[in-house]
Amino acid sequence: MNKYNFLDIISEKGIVITDKETQKNIYINKIEIPMIQRDYAQGREKEKEVRTRFLTSIFNKLKNDEELELDFVYGSLRENADNSDKFDFIPLDGQQRLTTLFLLYWYIGYRELDDTNELEKNLEKFSYATRVSARRFCEELSKTKISYEKQPSEEILDWPWFYKSYLKDPTIKSMLTMLDEIHTYYSKSNKRLYDNLQNIKFYLLPLSGFNLTEELYIKMNARGKQLTDFENFKADFINWMIESEKFSDKVTYNRRTMPEYFSIAEKIDTKWTQLFWGIVNTTNNDKKVVDPLLMSFLNRFLTNEYVITSKTDNKALKEDDKFLFFYDEKRYQSFEFYKEQFDNKDLVKKIEKILDIFSKDWDNITDYIKPSWGEDINLFDKSITQPLRVIFYAVTVFIEKFGFQEENFRKWMRVVWNIVENTDINDIPTMASAIKLINSFSSRADNVYNYLANLDINNISSSKEAVKEEIKKAEFIEKDPSWEKVFIDAESHKFFKGSIDFIITNDITYDKFNHRKDIAFKVFNSSGVNDKYREEHIFLRALISRFTEYENIIDKSFTDKYEKENYLKRMLASDDTVKKTTRELFDSEDESKLKEKLENWIKDDSQMVHWNNDDDWRIKKAHESLYKTPELQKWMQYVRAYRMNWRDDHIYVSRHGSWYDWVMIDSYRNEIISKLLEKGFTTDRHCKINNEQDIIPYFWGNDTILVEKKEDENTIVYSFEKDGKLKILI
Repeated sequence: MNKYNFLDIISEKGIVITDKETQKNIYINKIEIPMIQRDYAQGREKEKEVRTRFLTSIFNKLKNDEELELDFVYGSLRENADNSDKFDFIPLDGQQRLTTLFLLYWYIGYRELDDTNELEKNLEKFSYATRVSARRFCEELSKTKISYEKQPSEEILDWPWFYKSYLKDPTIKSMLTMLDEIHTYYSKSNKRLYDNLQNIKFYLLPLSGFNLTEELYIKMNARGKQLTDFENFKADFINWMIESEKFSDKVTYNRRTMPEYFSIAEKIDTKWTQLFWGIVNTTNNDKKVVDPLLMSFLNRFLTNEYVITSKTDNKALKEDDKFLFFYDEKRYQSFEFYKEQFDNKDLVKKIEKILDIFSKDWDNITDYIKPSWGEDINLFDKSITQPLRVIFYAVTVFIEKFGFQEENFRKWMRVVWNIVENTDINDIPTMASAIKLINSFSSRADNVYNYLANLDINNISSSKEAVKEEIKKAEFIEKDPSWEKVFIDAESHKFFKGSIDFIITNDITYDKFNHRKDIAFKVFNSSGVNDKYREEHIFLRALISRFTEYENIIDKSFTDKYEKENYLKRMLASDDTVKKTTRELFDSEDESKLKEKLENWIKDDSQMVHWNNDDDWRIKKAHESLYKTPELQKWMQYVRAYRMNWRDDHIYVSRHGSWYDWVMIDSYRNEIISKLLEKGFTTDRHCKINNEQDIIPYFWGNDTILVEKKEDENTIVYSFEKDGKLKILI
């Protein structure tokens, strides 16, 4: 494939390209930046770093008379209005580079050439159609020479054809800034550079020759007006591929032979861009542009690869600059960290394979990415959660290892979702731990049920309860594949979300499983326990009544509704007492028998024991307070004070992060205060179920509670100390 310099295209002779479809020769000798294109941006103040990097590279090559390859430029072709035998080239990608080359040829050519007539004719064949002002500026600039005694912008502003209104055109303002920068760079050189400009070359790809549609042309140019992070990354990435020589082997792509780096570059701007354009409307992407999605894919992929390959401890990742560079997805500043990763060519090939398969099968892949409970998933939202990072890894690692095998991919994603959804993944260390777990399964991802059925749970160090459940289900499915559909039906419940071990036993039959499932579906809705069983919190209280060891309730949170921390889900998924209890409850013949069990259990005396027999009465009292008194449970659930805590040698229920929503439940403090209130005493520590005066006989505070009454000239004060002592003061 031929390389061209800027002058090749705009000279009178122009260039000849053979159309691959018609096999006809196409003559091109004019460049026009189309109206739909963005403004010229390399001269903007905020693009100083990009401008500096680009001009430094150019002038280094010019001074050393070395070739500089500027990747490829492609666009559409249009018949020349003045000569039907020739075509105008309308850039789709490469506008920024072409404009900078136009300015370089103008500045250096007029400065070094004695005869500029031919240069003028050539430069006039580069035009801007974005605005009339930009077009006229290019026309006038092409035939005007400056003195080079001061900054070009200062001199141009004084020319009679330059209108002040031109300064409102961002393209013209950027051109003036770039000319000043070129002037600065050129002034540092003591060589003539014009002849060396021919060494700055690029490949030219016309749309008509490579099956690129006008629709894509519009989409590609709807990405926004400023240079994007991805455009800057892409330029650095492709230049690195060329310079590294790791991607110079010839490959066949689209029935053409080309360097490997060239095929990757073309995929970036065609099929991969089309892929993300299809995704863009489904994401939290305010400007509906493609480039952020491309960068997000790249950064998220490299984040996960770093987790897998780095020797950094999971907890230390939070302080690891290399990890955070990809994880934070901040503005693109440097290619250094990317280069470090891409030195492993296999990593680039992984990305290429994944994006190729995504481009071909994305619509089908997205159907299988969804969990069984039907939740819509966007892996490219700008605010990705920690669990979705793990899902993203599971998707890419399967595609990279096995391609898109529909049925095996579906099974893999079902298992992964069940594990991720039912593991507490809320920070970087837990996310990294989950990714490493999924990676340990990935070599057998194409036969995941068989792998799990033969997996030793003792070899698993994270997500143990969730993995244990998937092992149990896989064993059933391996013996009888029809179990899969039975399990999926239960897993699809909007609250269970894959976790159904609380209705499974090792010897369960289809009939028994379905019976338990049907009862469970009547007890739970998408928000937790449904209203019928949340009234008086009878279902939750019955569960609590079955605990027999106090260690199993301390530092635990008991609730019957969905909340951010999902304590109820955790109880169902990992607490052996709760699972044993729910299985027994859901074995009830029908709902009336279930209700009967619940009512009987909340009347039972506590069977809880303590290692210190002297404290047995306190433990039993605290335990019975939780399930025998609906008023306390109503208050606990209302204010979210459902955590059990030891404090100052007493048991409290408390709300996380609060200093006042604490109630001591292992003493007679609440009963004594209630009796005192009947005698006319007062306190400001009433627990209320709502904001009205719905007061219950419990009193809040993990510090001293004062109860007082005035009699004649005296005030009697009962001071309930936090250490459990009672002081009476007058």
